[in-house]
Amino acid sequence: MSDADTRRTVELFVRSLTSSERQACLDATLERLSRLESDGHIDGFTVSVWGDGVCLSGRAAETEAAAEIRERVEEFSEWAESAGVELPGFERRETRSLVTGGCHENLSLPVMALADRTDDDLSFVAPCVDGGTVHTVGDRLAALAGEDGERTRGQSGVSVQAD
Repeated sequence: MSDADTRRTVELFVRSLTSSERQACLDATLERLSRLESDGHIDGFTVSVWGDGVCLSGRAAETEAAAEIRERVEEFSEWAESAGVELPGFERRETRSLVTGGCHENLSLPVMALADRTDDDLSFVAPCVDGGTVHTVGDRLAALAGEDGERTRGQSGVSVQAD
């Protein structure tokens, strides 16, 4: 397959689209994604709201929405393991209900995460930590734009200079 046949897409996951102290960051990220698409660096992007976490037990865990989030996080985790990186912001916690006294396992989600796909194959997840180096969503967008000095990590786990 030639480079011309390669399709690169980005998925942005956010906790909320409501106005907050994070609005400027979200707006800048969405603007940057639009520029990357219009400049031909990516073929398209999607934005999904996934909230601040997902329940891993009980009736809520049985919903289609919860299953989709769990599947996506599992895919991210598999990528991270193969790439030798860590994914900050994805943490399992047990919580006890003050009302019922029951315990539930929950998975917290980062405020913003990005999945970079090449021909539908996951090639990068941000944020991630490689050794002591944190790669943010902004870092990945800079790498996709080919900005000087930005480094990216491919599926193989080898750091390479961005194209």
